[in-house]
Amino acid sequence: MARAVSLLAVLATTGGCHLVSHPPRQTFVPSLIAISVPRLEDAVTWYHDILGFEVEKRSVFPDYHLRLAWLVRDQARLELIEIQGSRPPSEVLPGLDNPALLQGFGKIGFRVTDAAQLASELKRKGVRFQVELRDDLETQARAFIILDNNGNWLEIWEPMGPPFRAPETDMMGIDARRSC
Repeated sequence: MARAVSLLAVLATTGGCHLVSHPPRQTFVPSLIAISVPRLEDAVTWYHDILGFEVEKRSVFPDYHLRLAWLVRDQARLELIEIQGSRPPSEVLPGLDNPALLQGFGKIGFRVTDAAQLASELKRKGVRFQVELRDDLETQARAFIILDNNGNWLEIWEPMGPPFRAPETDMMGIDARRSC
């Protein structure tokens, strides 16, 4: 009888729910971004001279009419791909000026420590801006979008505040970690 009373007391205080113990979250960071380009050497030069990437490795696959270059800067790795017969989206869909209108990847984002300083540096280098530097209060980011030498969109952003974190309680004040 005492066990039944104890069980009822626990159910009454927890609402019949229990706290859920979740396993630790995996770290999920992009490790490689591949970009198809019309002229490999032009793209390598642009990413080196404009954004400071260094060539890590090159490969040629003549049977596949394919040349590759892997570039690195800090934790970012790019794979530039030149393959015979590839075409830019604007040739496939004339008049397309916004990659987000195509399904799939629309842009690449790089997190930086000082977006304003980098924007000034890129302007001095003559880089084309798709979106000028702006503060976005909704996303708490200072960001801009540039175009690489082939028209690919590159978003450069800097966090303005603390990163978004899911609340531990819902709008009613109930512990969101509980499972019912």
